[in-house]
Amino acid sequence: MNDRYLTINRSRKSLNFLLMASICFVLSAIVPVQAADEQRITTSVEIKHVQPLLRRVAKALEQGFSRSDADRVAAEIRAMPADQSRSWTFKVSYQHVEHPLEIRALLDELGTVDLDFSTSAVLGKVLRTDVDTYLNAHNL
Repeated sequence: MNDRYLTINRSRKSLNFLLMASICFVLSAIVPVQAADEQRITTSVEIKHVQPLLRRVAKALEQGFSRSDADRVAAEIRAMPADQSRSWTFKVSYQHVEHPLEIRALLDELGTVDLDFSTSAVLGKVLRTDVDTYLNAHNL
């Protein structure tokens, strides 16, 4: 009877270990990990500034996120329900090198949009400058 108890106890420990390992694996697949060279640029603007700001970002890029993409994303943001986030992913070209670009937006009930750009460190510096230049030019 004692041997049976030890066998059941070992089986439970093995099952617990496998369960914990499975949970960790699933969480690692779900929770995004920011790469070492990834940069995030965040800002909050009124809805009326989203389209011109996205157009400015598009102008800095060679390919992958055009003026028409900026207009489409801005229209989709205007149509979003309040307090629900949405994201768009692009592969863009800057200085003949491909970079990831993720744009996340959250529209609140007052018409303010939280914009979050996630990209490589190289492109992030350019986008940070463009976003800041736009905000400063409009006293935001």
